[in-house]
Amino acid sequence: MSQSPTRPTREGTGLPVLPSRMALIELGVLIAVILLERFVEPFPDLSRMNPHPYWIFVLLLSLQYGTVSGLLAAVVAIVGTLAIGLPEADIGESYFEYLVRVWTQPVLWLIMALMLGSFRMQQIEFRDDLMREVDDLQARGVALVDHAKHLKARCEALERELVSSSDPEGFRVLDAVVRLTQVSQNDGEAAFREAMTLAFPRAQASAVFARPDGWPVIWRCGWPDSAPWKTSFIMGDALVVAMLEKRSLSILAAEDEAALQGEGQFAVPIVSADGLSVIGFIKIESLPAPAISAATVERLKLLARQLSVSLPAGDAAAVYEPRRASAPANPASAVSQGLAAAIRYLPRIRWKPAANRGDVPERRAVEDVTTAVEETPRTFVRRT
Repeated sequence: MSQSPTRPTREGTGLPVLPSRMALIELGVLIAVILLERFVEPFPDLSRMNPHPYWIFVLLLSLQYGTVSGLLAAVVAIVGTLAIGLPEADIGESYFEYLVRVWTQPVLWLIMALMLGSFRMQQIEFRDDLMREVDDLQARGVALVDHAKHLKARCEALERELVSSSDPEGFRVLDAVVRLTQVSQNDGEAAFREAMTLAFPRAQASAVFARPDGWPVIWRCGWPDSAPWKTSFIMGDALVVAMLEKRSLSILAAEDEAALQGEGQFAVPIVSADGLSVIGFIKIESLPAPAISAATVERLKLLARQLSVSLPAGDAAAVYEPRRASAPANPASAVSQGLAAAIRYLPRIRWKPAANRGDVPERRAVEDVTTAVEETPRTFVRRT
């Protein structure tokens, strides 16, 4: 990561104490004038002029460089005046009047140096503050430009990294779905878990397959150690009946809640590749609320279709084909199978009011027997 540029600072952030180089040069000019007046006889006597020419140096140094330079100019002017010599007293002039006349201008030099110098020092302080603010703003501008350049370079690097990524999230989901077509019931749990984790993050899901002894949960994904969900189902379960009818169940539909029996939120059947039998179903037991939508069932159907390609129906699934399949060719066999089914279900039949009977398995078994018996004479007549 790049370091920010060093902030430029001005030397001497405080008020100046010693006179500057130009002030010393101007003081040197004042001293040269004093020496010329002292040692060069043709040089005019400046003390006779009013106001005294030394005012020029005192005012210039005080207004340009402040109190220190103004006081130095005033002191040099006073010393030069004393070195050249004070003017003589006039006839009849008292001593007090003489002192006032001689020392008025030197005292005024000191006073003006202090007053004008203090004003100039305030201006210098204000100017230095403004210059420091300018330096700070310039440093911030340089830092912002540098940061913008590096930020642009960083964004371009991230874009290149994103474009050149060999395994983006979308590709991972597609690869996991494709792998579902290459699994079997014995070794597909890892592929199932990966596909469910990518397609439905933080979901608890399972895959149930038809077996001769029932419908056990074969694959699991996201189940906690103490999962409250059932690990197997029987033929009489409303969920299994709904799956055999090739219905897709969603918690968002009120009519599907009874079939789900509180064992999940979504369930879709896994239909064999020939479309004749149901070989299992995929069930989502728990899904975070933000991930639940009307499209969840369709996404789950996509995974079920992928599994139907890789998992053949087999003998176990053929046993649990829907009961509405075509009758056997042999009428006597149809009658015997119908009677056997009736004998198997008759002990379970209970009387219920007509309004509450519904489409229960026992009633459907009796209807199957009745239909087989009614169709048998017709079959014999047709064959005769």
